[in-house]
Amino acid sequence: MIGMARSFAFGSIAVALSILTSLGAGSPPEIVVSVADQEMALIAWGKVVKRFPISTSKFGTGDAVGSYQTPLGTTFVSAKIGDGLGAEPATAASGCGRKT
Repeated sequence: MIGMARSFAFGSIAVALSILTSLGAGSPPEIVVSVADQEMALIAWGKVVKRFPISTSKFGTGDAVGSYQTPLGTTFVSAKIGDGLGAEPATAASGCGRKT
């Protein structure tokens, strides 16, 4: 179940990053995640560009190592991975992420 949720989230982020790439210059775009609504929003120029359903951890929120909880706070996308992996980059990239 956790692997499927992680794959789904990676897929949503991959789509959002593709949209961000096509938006070009302007104010820095943001990806905002609502744990309560189980939704991710892509925001550019102060407006919601697209919303995606997501799945966060069934173990709740928190930052404890090895807890499998959804961490809260601000993070940064440092790299786009999975380009050229085919129609399902989330499946190919599902092994990526935080190691415990």
